[in-house]
Amino acid sequence: MKSLALFASISRLHIVAIAALGTFTFGWVFTGQHPWLIAAVSALDWFLVNLLNRVVDIPEDRANQGLIRPQSVEDNIALANLKRLTRGIFVDAARVAAEARSAIQRFGIRARGPGQPVRQLSGGNQQKVVLGKWLATNPRILIMDEPTRGIDVGAKAEIHQLMRRLAGEGMAILMISSELPEVLGMSDRVLVMNGGRIVGEFDKGHATAEAVGTVMTRSMAREDAA
Repeated sequence: MKSLALFASISRLHIVAIAALGTFTFGWVFTGQHPWLIAAVSALDWFLVNLLNRVVDIPEDRANQGLIRPQSVEDNIALANLKRLTRGIFVDAARVAAEARSAIQRFGIRARGPGQPVRQLSGGNQQKVVLGKWLATNPRILIMDEPTRGIDVGAKAEIHQLMRRLAGEGMAILMISSELPEVLGMSDRVLVMNGGRIVGEFDKGHATAEAVGTVMTRSMAREDAA
């Protein structure tokens, strides 16, 4: 089971980055958000990875896949945690608001309060809401797909700082990025993937722009020649 071996390896590290070539759906496959893609891996692998490791995915397209933008910060954070935030068949509004206030403080979300609609927040703060929602589920492995795409430089630095803090707290992070400087600057280990296959692997000491770029170029050349 190669996929299980990959996740077992990730769980012993801090931040592993995948330098992605082309469209990538790795996170969606392993968290079951694209059931028809499960054939790309073993369905048993997918079940065991999620059951044993509590894997969550921060999607690339946060606006359409990670948030319900017309709804409030507290509503979005509650969505992945309804079982814990309900009493019987009713949502405990006080607990939802407390959860949202905790996330706002923990992740530095700049909002007027838990009731502010997410669509009114900046891209970086929307990304923090997505993080707050899923981290409240207490996962062991966090998949972050293009975590800083579409946000400004200041917000990007804040997201990177948050990722380092989470890693320091023991969170295993799998980052998928097409930005090579981000991959090299954030990772303890780098995997290069193309066409669903790992075509290169580097530890932090050997992951240079030249080495990773060479693997990417060779992989694309073989693909073009095939």
